[in-house]
Amino acid sequence: MNPGTLSPTSADIMYGEYVTITCDRPGFEPSPVFTRRRQCTYLDQEYKLDGSVQDYECDYVTCGEPPQEAGSRYTQRGGNRFGSTFVFECDTDFELTGSSEVARNSTVTCLRTGQWDFGDLSCT
Repeated sequence: MNPGTLSPTSADIMYGEYVTITCDRPGFEPSPVFTRRRQCTYLDQEYKLDGSVQDYECDYVTCGEPPQEAGSRYTQRGGNRFGSTFVFECDTDFELTGSSEVARNSTVTCLRTGQWDFGDLSCT
């Protein structure tokens, strides 16, 4: 998990002080960007920010497994996180048509929306 951006950026947050936590890094969710204000409290003999941990953590955007298109295969797989790519190819006896929206070729990219960018790629 990624804690996002803290403001103030001081390493020491004093008891009673408020901190703003922002998840604003491309490729992290939740999306859209969130900002939360939390207070340093003393609970169970520890200084903690109020709220749950999930309230101020950002996680990577993932696209999951790409759906398999008939007659296609995916090579050079680089994971399922935002920015990951693979090459869309066609099996023998099929012809590659179309292109992805972002790369404008047969490279499919995991977008910050959590969707794979197939554009209009297909095997016919």
